[in-house]
Formats: sequence, C-alpha cells, structure tokens
Amino acid sequence: MAKEEKENKGQKTVRLNKNQTISLYQQKESELKKISDRLREVEHILNDINKAERTMKEIENIKTKEKIMINIGAGVFIPCEVENTKDVNVVLPGNIIVKKGISKIMEDFKKRKQDLEDARNKLIQTYQQNIKTLESIQNALQKMNAAQSNPQNNGAPTNVN
Repeated sequence: MAKEEKENKGQKTVRLNKNQTISLYQQKESELKKISDRLREVEHILNDINKAERTMKEIENIKTKEKIMINIGAGVFIPCEVENTKDVNVVLPGNIIVKKGISKIMEDFKKRKQDLEDARNKLIQTYQQNIKTLESIQNALQKMNAAQSNPQNNGAPTNVN
C-alpha cells in the first residue's frame, strides 16, 4: 500500500513500491489514450462544422429553382432543385426538426466552434500534464530498477511526486 510521506507546499509526496508504480503508469497511459480519443472526436466535430459552414456559404449564393447535385455519401449524388435558400431545416436533439435562417445557423456554428476549441485546449493541457506525470513515473521506475541491481538498496520504495 502507498504510504504518505510528507506534505510539501501543497504537494504530497507518496512512496510507492514497484508494483504500485507500474500500476500508476498503466493508469496514466490509459488516461492518455482516452484523452487522445476525445481529442480526435473534437477534431472530427470541428471538421464537420467547418464543412457545413462552407456548404452554407455556397447555399447562400444559389438561386431558387437552380438544379444541384446532393452528395449523400459513398460517391452517390441525387439531382435536386433548390426551392428556398433563406431557411433550412435543422435537426435538434430528440430528432426535432426546426427551420432556421442561414445567418442564425452560422452564428450557432461560431459558438459551437468556440466551445469545441475551448474543450480542445483543455484536453491538450490535460494531455501535457499527464505526459509529464508519465515521465516522472518512468524516471521513478528507472531508479527502482537501478536500486534493485544495487545490493545496498535492496529494492526499497521510491518517491513519486
């Protein structure tokens, strides 16, 4: 079990044995993977919003009754005729569909993008903190391995801050 050694300017120093240190390292690696996954999700959403913004700007320039091709994915396009470029349908949570003006949608995109940028920045900061913690744990493990090969310090626990 980890033992609390001392409190140092708001930081606690904890002594861990090798198995606890390895477990902590694995836990931090897992946290890094989750943060990376979440960062990829945020990037994907930001890309979708950017694509939607570009599309909305193009829609503003389309004339009524103009014929266009709609990409439904997998290389499949459907020919359509534009009836209205002022209002578009937006799906809200719960599959509720409402009409919104393009300018209102663009404002919504701007806010969502800012929220996602803020979340991304926080995730990056947390990721960097976890990297530093992993480096500290790795250094502690190296010290433990060196201590085990040194007969004077028979595998004694090492401090991890």
